[in-house]
Amino acid sequence: SGSGSGITLTPKGAGKYIVKVSAIGEATINVSAKTKDGTKPQGSQKFRCKRIPTPYASFAGKKSGDKATKGELSAANFIIAKLDGFDFAANFQVVSWEFVGQVSGKVVACSGTGGSVSSELRGYLGKVGPGSKLFFDVKAKGPDGMVQVLPTLGIKVQ
Repeated sequence: SGSGSGITLTPKGAGKYIVKVSAIGEATINVSAKTKDGTKPQGSQKFRCKRIPTPYASFAGKKSGDKATKGELSAANFIIAKLDGFDFAANFQVVSWEFVGQVSGKVVACSGTGGSVSSELRGYLGKVGPGSKLFFDVKAKGPDGMVQVLPTLGIKVQ
């Protein structure tokens, strides 16, 4: 078994645990084993604990600063939060989004919950033209349960 300060251990099979850290800094995991003579310490290990980096928003496979065609935008069904180059699997779920963009010469806005494209947004995407600028402000929840505001996603229509 294991224990430690500032951590929660969840058993996931024989000798396997998921560790959740409650604070940034250093955590120590103490390992012990049950023997016929009782519980015996097996050792301890210190770990440096850091926050999971902030992901970025992506739409139609594009990240901020990219250009997209009207067809690519119209075919997209989800706004997603991506995290590249991180050493561990850390999935983020989009909690909400706000959209502002130029459509047919007018500034329009809408919002939604979750990562799915709303019918209102789909309608706007069907009317965008070359040179239109689209902006998404996205909030996503990470595996640590924290909701983060992602950097604004800006896409220019080709």
